[in-house]
This record gives sequence, C-alpha cells and structure tokens, in this order.
Amino acid sequence: MEIEHFFTCPYCWQENSMVLDLLIDEQNYTKDYEVCC
Repeated sequence: MEIEHFFTCPYCWQENSMVLDLLIDEQNYTKDYEVCC
C-alpha cells in the first residue's frame, strides 16, 4: 500500500511530496530540493 506524503523544506519552505510504501517497516529518505539545495 502506498500513500503520498506532503512535507515542507525547512530552509526555503517549498512544499514537496513523496510516495511512501507502507508495507516496508522502516524507511529512510533524503530529499534534494530543487529550489534551495
């Protein structure tokens, strides 16, 4: 099962989204923001 999660960049306040797979117990993500990073 997958859901779309929305979050805000802590540096430029740009809103982004990412699809998360809820069937995986533990997940780590690193997001490179197009606006400020």
